[in-house]
Amino acid sequence: MEVVKDAYLLTIKPILYIANISENQIETADNDKFVNEVREYAKSENALVVPLCVKIEEELSGLERRR
Repeated sequence: MEVVKDAYLLTIKPILYIANISENQIETADNDKFVNEVREYAKSENALVVPLCVKIEEELSGLERRR
């Protein structure tokens, strides 16, 4: 690892899984069946899971900035 750590290879980068959830699932994401399935899969790779409502993120990115 010492030899290749400065090469920034994708194969040695940590893995992060995003669980795309609906607005209705936001409050219950911790107990959601499908999010938990992703967590179980990610656990085998020692990876993190982030539940995220991509629809809200898209809407937020389209808002104009106010100063």
